[in-house]
Amino acid sequence: MNKVCSLVIFLLLLSCNSKKEESKSKVLNKENKELSIEFSLKTNVEDVFRINLRDIYVDEFQNKSISTFEKIPATSNFESMKAKFKEGNFSKNIVIKLGDNNEKVVDLEHISFSYKNKVIEIDSKNFDTYMAFNKYVRRDSVDLNKFYISKIDNTNFNPVIYAKQSLISELLK
Repeated sequence: MNKVCSLVIFLLLLSCNSKKEESKSKVLNKENKELSIEFSLKTNVEDVFRINLRDIYVDEFQNKSISTFEKIPATSNFESMKAKFKEGNFSKNIVIKLGDNNEKVVDLEHISFSYKNKVIEIDSKNFDTYMAFNKYVRRDSVDLNKFYISKIDNTNFNPVIYAKQSLISELLK
């Protein structure tokens, strides 16, 4: 009888231990579906910089947009801005707004996108492959990290760089 009880207790302990190991492996294999965007820059004029996710599908009747922003001071050192967007908030329309009101010079060291255990680093060498900019942004022809932000004919001011379809496709692979 003692041997039978010992055997039953041993089997119970063994099965509990194997269940713990199974649950650990499930957590390790879970895919990270948070979108993380980080960029490093310096600017000669303090301004508010924004990361916008636009047209995020909610349901057949609604889309939403999410914006995160940070005031970046004028500095000779690189400042970093990072935003994490929870699962279910992936957008095919990713925009980085380079300020609200002021003409300025922005040195963009790098942009990093992370999604589903994939990281894409963007710098001056591959910027044109993954990113584009609008008419308020002009890239220096010699120093490819330098961008000039300027108003045009006193029109509305909206300097942005945005993700091309090639970046979105790469992140979704």
